[in-house]
Amino acid sequence: MEVKDANSALLSNYEVFQLLTDLKEQRKESGKNKHSSGQQNLNTITYETLKYISKTPCRHQSPEIVREFLTAMKSHKLTKAEKLQLLNHRPMTAVEIQLDFLVEFLVVLVARFQRLLWEMPQNRTLDTLSCL
Repeated sequence: MEVKDANSALLSNYEVFQLLTDLKEQRKESGKNKHSSGQQNLNTITYETLKYISKTPCRHQSPEIVREFLTAMKSHKLTKAEKLQLLNHRPMTAVEIQLDFLVEFLVVLVARFQRLLWEMPQNRTLDTLSCL
C-alpha cells in the first residue's frame, strides 16, 4: 500500500469511532471471522482502538454537536488542528473545567502584562523589571 497524500484530511475521534463501529457491525453481519493473520491483526487494532476511544468524549458526540462546535469556533482564530484538539479533548470533569478556566485567566493576565510592558517607556521597563 502506498500513501499518496498523508495530510489529505484530519479525522476527529468521533469520526474514527463511528467508522470503526460501522466496520465492526458490517463484519458481524457478513459473518467474516479471523481467517488470516492479517485479519487477526486488523481485528486486534480495531478492538484496542475502540476500547481506548470509547473512554473519550467522542462517545457522547453526534454530527450535530460537532457542527455546532465548529460553528461556535469560527469567531476564534484557530487552525484546523487546534479546533480538532479542542473537539477531541474537551473537558469532562469539574477539575478539567476549572483547569481550563485557570488557563484562560492566565492567558488574559499575560496579555495584560504584555500590553503594560508595551505601553511603558523603554527606560522605565528595565527599572520596573529589576525590582521584580
